[in-house]
Amino acid sequence: RARAMAQRATANAAAVPLMEKLLQALPEPTAQDVQEIEGHRLCCILSGDGASEVMRNSSRDFFVFSLRVRRPEDVIDAPTLLEVAQVLSGAYSNEAFRHAAEYAVRTAGPEAAHGGFAGSCKNAIALGPEVGLFRGADGQLMNACLPLYLNDAHFARVRIQIKPILGYFFTLDPLGYKGDQVIALFGILGRMLCLRAEGALVGEWADWLIADFTRLCAGVRPIAMDYLASGGYGAVARGDVLQEFVASPAGRTKDRLPSLGVLIGWAAAVGAAPTVHFHTAFVEELWRRGFGALYKGQPREPIFETLERLLYGDDEEQADSGAKDGATENGGASQNAAAKDREFALWGRYIRKDLAKKQAEEVRRKFGAAGPEVEGLLSPDAEFKPRRLKSYEDAPAYFDALVDGELAKIRRFCAPAAALYEGRPFGEGFTPKLRRLMLVQALQHLGNDTMNDAVERGAYLDTARCFGDEAASAEERICAPLHERFEQQRRERSAAVIRSRNALHTARRIAAAADMDAFVGRCAVSCPTRGGDVFDCLVAVLAAGGAGTPLHSEKVEALLTGKVGEDEVIAKGTSWVHCPLETARQLSCAVGEEAFMCIELKMRGTWGHVYRESDLPNRHGHCNSNPNPNLVVNFSGFRLATGGGA
Repeated sequence: RARAMAQRATANAAAVPLMEKLLQALPEPTAQDVQEIEGHRLCCILSGDGASEVMRNSSRDFFVFSLRVRRPEDVIDAPTLLEVAQVLSGAYSNEAFRHAAEYAVRTAGPEAAHGGFAGSCKNAIALGPEVGLFRGADGQLMNACLPLYLNDAHFARVRIQIKPILGYFFTLDPLGYKGDQVIALFGILGRMLCLRAEGALVGEWADWLIADFTRLCAGVRPIAMDYLASGGYGAVARGDVLQEFVASPAGRTKDRLPSLGVLIGWAAAVGAAPTVHFHTAFVEELWRRGFGALYKGQPREPIFETLERLLYGDDEEQADSGAKDGATENGGASQNAAAKDREFALWGRYIRKDLAKKQAEEVRRKFGAAGPEVEGLLSPDAEFKPRRLKSYEDAPAYFDALVDGELAKIRRFCAPAAALYEGRPFGEGFTPKLRRLMLVQALQHLGNDTMNDAVERGAYLDTARCFGDEAASAEERICAPLHERFEQQRRERSAAVIRSRNALHTARRIAAAADMDAFVGRCAVSCPTRGGDVFDCLVAVLAAGGAGTPLHSEKVEALLTGKVGEDEVIAKGTSWVHCPLETARQLSCAVGEEAFMCIELKMRGTWGHVYRESDLPNRHGHCNSNPNPNLVVNFSGFRLATGGGA
């Protein structure tokens, strides 16, 4: 990144003399120009300068508004990753804001003034509450600013200087400009629109500011279009972002559009009213990205199972859920038979040596060394039976419940845009039949590589267009190829498919245990150590689970600490200090930050290889006072909000 910034600085520095000449060549603002700006009743809070002073005392000064942002270091290459925390009140002269920023950096240091680069997206660092250049009229600390439009004369100055403005806003270096930053500016507008819709940015100032910033984005749109046409964005010549997105799935990939916020801002800047086609494409892509984040780094078996339920309805559930054992499933959420849970609870107490001697002997004789049998598993010798693809009308109540249950898992990913689009990201406003097809599309093309491959092969059909052309045949066109693929896999790789499905069902049974004794018993039978298909599926189920999972946080605690109370349950009671950060973040979101912090506290300590008590070094020179860092970890927390790592 340092080399990339140096190359940018060299290229952008050459354009500075031309920029100065263009600023000097601008005509003097007329009395009408100044009067138009004065009509907005703006006055710099720092210097007290009004429109007349800003426009006439300098050829390069302009008005800005302030923000509070977090800049991960990834923003250097991917500016859409910049996070807008707050949009603040008040207008400032750019010259006054710059002088105040320089003073804050000089006296408090860059980290305390503007926050620097706060970690990365994978290892995020929270922006401290005291980080900021200065406090504005509303008492809030700010660390960034962006220009206002106001009128054509004012914007003429901004347009000439837009490259150093955006370079500093995104990279803290006026020579750090890259064309992607103009595209990312529309993402800032999209974020402002979402904040207003959800009630976090309201009032007369907010409405005026958003309207003015929309005009500014419309003003820089020709620059963005030139950059898109040059092939600089995505390494291929591009056209209008909104038109490409609506036209086909090829314009919706993450390579083409890293942030959906850009699309929201772009649509506002061009004044495009959202159509049914836009809503369908936008929400489907939002769901696809939401599920991608939810299942990132997790096995894909839960996704395949959900897709099969969307295709085959309750027939698939009856075949796979183990209903004959008294267990039921509703939309993929297991509910164990009480009798089986009692058996596993008894086994769990036996494993923990919590039974009287006579009762323990009875349990040993009844279940042997292997423990109770897991219910509802498919037989590897089962005969292949073709399944019938169902239409929505075959089981409307079942499909509606299944779709609602799946969308509840990604509600937090959909929430930012929900108010702006009247609840559509939550599935509202679409016909039930269309919702089902949108979810099928989102899940079957999960993952960027999968989507790119489907787009390249022409296999990703446009859902809105299929449904609009002929709703009756849309299900056949979208679901039939997926049905054929699943059936082919069952015929050709029957044993592997059954093994994967059984691992998922076993994990669901463990997660659905009614009490911790049953949970311990099921873990002892199916995943006494970390690793393997059952354990991986259990992690995925608990990471995606929620209110429907009994004792959810207690089970996540057992998963991470290896213990229930003081009893060893998984991996001989050792903490999972090597849990991937993305998995830890998913589990934290599932149980809540406060509960996860309590779990982290219980995991703290030194874990790994145990050396001799005498502290004499072994033949490799390692001992308790000088442990091998590859074998021993001193764990103090995942630090999800402050950088990650042990």
